[in-house]
Amino acid sequence: MIIPALRAFGLWVACAYVAGAAAVEGQRWEMEVTAPHGTEVAVRFLGPGGRRMDAPAFAIGGDRHKVRVAFPAAGRWTWQTASGNGAVRVERYSGPNPLYRHGFLRVSGNKRYLMHADGTPFLWMGDTAWYAAANASTEEWRDYIDDRVRKRFSVIQIAALRARPGGPHYFQSDGAPNPAFWDDLDAKVKHANERGLVILMIGLARPMNASERPVALKREFARHVVGRFFGDHVIFSPNFDQAYDPVFDQQAEQLRSFTGLHLLTQHPNTRAGQNEIYVPKSYLDFSGLQSGHNGGRLEDAYRAAREWALNLWRMPAVKPVINIEPMYDGLGGDQGRAWREMDVRKLGWISWLSGALGYTYGAGDIPPKVPQGNGAIWRFHQDPAAYDYWRKAIAWPSAGQMTVLRDTFARLPWWKLEPAHDLVLSPAASNLERSVLAATADRSLAVAFTPAGKPITVEMGSFHRAMKAEWVNPRDGRRHAAGRVRNSGSHEFVPPGGGDWVLLLR
Repeated sequence: MIIPALRAFGLWVACAYVAGAAAVEGQRWEMEVTAPHGTEVAVRFLGPGGRRMDAPAFAIGGDRHKVRVAFPAAGRWTWQTASGNGAVRVERYSGPNPLYRHGFLRVSGNKRYLMHADGTPFLWMGDTAWYAAANASTEEWRDYIDDRVRKRFSVIQIAALRARPGGPHYFQSDGAPNPAFWDDLDAKVKHANERGLVILMIGLARPMNASERPVALKREFARHVVGRFFGDHVIFSPNFDQAYDPVFDQQAEQLRSFTGLHLLTQHPNTRAGQNEIYVPKSYLDFSGLQSGHNGGRLEDAYRAAREWALNLWRMPAVKPVINIEPMYDGLGGDQGRAWREMDVRKLGWISWLSGALGYTYGAGDIPPKVPQGNGAIWRFHQDPAAYDYWRKAIAWPSAGQMTVLRDTFARLPWWKLEPAHDLVLSPAASNLERSVLAATADRSLAVAFTPAGKPITVEMGSFHRAMKAEWVNPRDGRRHAAGRVRNSGSHEFVPPGGGDWVLLLR
């Protein structure tokens, strides 16, 4: 798309290390441009096959601006202004990083799931790091990211406008972005991308300091954010857990005016109907569902994970659904009444099989939800003596159970699954015990989940061939054969043990 900044395009010449410079496909590359302070600056890049990118610049001091891009294809790219031009040689990327190999995220043709630019489905397994990006040192951030890579997470969610106590703030006294804060943040975003993780930046319209919110809503700030992260694999969300306000639409539309490359979503709060408000918005690429904590009321939390996901999936304006915040594991185990290991595990399976083709995990909570809690990972709690010290929390069993969830779906054509709860006969009255099921349209695959370990009775009449059944233990990923099943009538599947179980029909 041609952004408004191109009206000013072509008046200034890029500085140093540009002509003939090399870049690598999919990776951040940058150049400097000189222009009068306060001017909207963009550079047009033209590449193989008629490709075009219009990249906004962001100010780095005085008349100096920086442009960042990630070239989507190898070959010769040119950049141009009215007063000068240059060329960039882009080398093909051949390593294992999925972001560089497959390209930026986009919405699938049927608008049901997210995929890479080359059509590869993107399996969303997220983690809520919220304050970690600000509170972690460079070394701590690298340790945290390395752990999440080992556990095969694919998305890290951060609260963009959260500054650590005593650290650099995001705005200077004149309202301009503070380079000390943003340079630190974009180095952490770059490192996460280099390890294959997408960053979802939430709360761009919600600074922690309420007096700075008008500054965050200005067009200049939207341009700065997009320009700074234009060459990174990021997703933007203006809202962060707040009730609907038109200002979130305002900032989203401003962000969209500067980028057609990056996905946009919103992070609503946990109230019925809040998720649906954003679906018809033209800027919204996917529905960021918050099924939420619901004050620890498990019946409500489990019902929301199923019914709210289903409702969004069924809306006339079809858009992918991702559950970006369910209840967290606030305890590191199953010893409490809520905020337990089992809750985040079960809610993941329930929401995924109810139409939310992607799930984000959370570790840690605080009073009054969890009286003894300190925020674990999302607040990046630093006391080694605490049970939820962040280095302890990254090793909680529930995080490993997210690996099981991710790996189970990774072996399947998960993007073809559609909610089919009506195939489960005699559903339980309690939301905590109600089984869910999703199946492909051709009924060659079905995945069901029993949260209470009770038998699942499935109507098999719509399955056109004999199916093989297999149980998966969602705690450790171990599998148990369940035999073949006739494709007529109903069949009762009995789990091999107590607790929750996943049923695969193929």
